Amino acid sequence: MGYAGIQDSLAVTFDTYPNGSTTGVYANGHIDDAAYYFLPFDIADGRTYRVELSYDADIDTLYQVVVPLDEHGVPIELEAYPISHYEAYVGWYTPVPLDVAAIVGGGSAHVGFTAATGGLNSEHRVSNFFFDGDRIEFTAPQAPAAAANLAVGDASGTYGGTTALTATLVDASGQPLADRTVTFRVKGAVVGDAITGVDGVAMLAGVSLAGIEPGAYGGAVTAGFVGDGDNGPAEGAGSLTVSYGVRLGFNDTRRVQRGSVVPVRLSLTDAAGTNVSSASVAVTATRLVSSTGESTTPAGPGGSHAGGLFHYDPLTNSYQFNLQTTGLTAGTYTLYFTADSDTLEHAVQVVIV
Repeated sequence: MGYAGIQDSLAVTFDTYPNGSTTGVYANGHIDDAAYYFLPFDIADGRTYRVELSYDADIDTLYQVVVPLDEHGVPIELEAYPISHYEAYVGWYTPVPLDVAAIVGGGSAHVGFTAATGGLNSEHRVSNFFFDGDRIEFTAPQAPAAAANLAVGDASGTYGGTTALTATLVDASGQPLADRTVTFRVKGAVVGDAITGVDGVAMLAGVSLAGIEPGAYGGAVTAGFVGDGDNGPAEGAGSLTVSYGVRLGFNDTRRVQRGSVVPVRLSLTDAAGTNVSSASVAVTATRLVSSTGESTTPAGPGGSHAGGLFHYDPLTNSYQFNLQTTGLTAGTYTLYFTADSDTLEHAVQVVIV
């Protein structure tokens, strides 16, 4: 049953199987070694029974009284039993010597109910609960709320700028959950809350990317929903991609003759347009693709750009790739390139006639 294994605890048990109607006292979660007492009536007979527990701390004794009631709540007289601090009582009682404070480890404790059955079925109901003469209101435990689902979108933005974060919240059946609060985090730091719309989507715009270097960060965007009465909590994660901005230092619409060398010049910027080019940041040409989809490896004259590396010019704080067009047919080409940890493949246009 649910009581097993609870340390620093005391339980009064009622059982109907396999020894008939019995009661007993358990301590510290042990349910196999407790003494039990036979009741003089069948507590599984459908009647309501009143149980009274009183404790005399002066003599470390727990008194237990079990009384059968009729349909009007009146005790059914079986036999009178004298009790030390009662005048007389109908029903059954027993004094149990024990030190409650020593068992529970102090002068206060929580009170609760639990029940269990084996291979047979039995229904247990607690209709009222009184403590020191006062009625205590209680409710049956509610079933755990069904788990919600929170899908976090991948986010991206320019170095030093901002980004927008999104997450979609649905219930266990896939229906959108509106008017719920979703908390967003970036790399573990809370960046704000957003309320879901009728479509279950929460969006938080203008999230600063300050201090985050260009690169791809898997799972860096997280979102959480704490749950409510009908839906359990949910969490989700998405990736964050931070990229450089690019400023061209040549006219990418100018037509160039086949066989000529095109000086592709550019610089890297942050979101504000500030030049952040540096000799420590390598820019690499990755591929040259024609308008028909044919891809070739970008090359410079005389192998001047080994590995596709752009040359960094400290005087202009920019990069240059001298693209050799010999052997290319006329048309519009796209030169793709990357910048160190920036995983975004940037592109510039070259027109050959």
